[in-house]
Amino acid sequence: MTQPRQQHSGPQPDAAHSASRWEERYASVEQLWSGRPNDWLPELATDWSPGTALEIGCGEGADVLWLAECGWQVVGLDLSATAIGRLTGQ
Repeated sequence: MTQPRQQHSGPQPDAAHSASRWEERYASVEQLWSGRPNDWLPELATDWSPGTALEIGCGEGADVLWLAECGWQVVGLDLSATAIGRLTGQ
């Protein structure tokens, strides 16, 4: 029996295109997000013992900074150099 072909909803953006769109979004404003961690993070992670965390798509880094202040070893990654610059103070 022949398997049906997968249908795609349209062209898939490549990584370079996605990165440039995020870079444009961050570069167009002084601050994109609130600067506070996501509401659920302190509620969820307060009782956890600090450990190691990786945040993919960390943006300007509010969650990364909150975790680090709580004793976590954190690595934040983002496609936007502007966002990472804001996180690192550069």
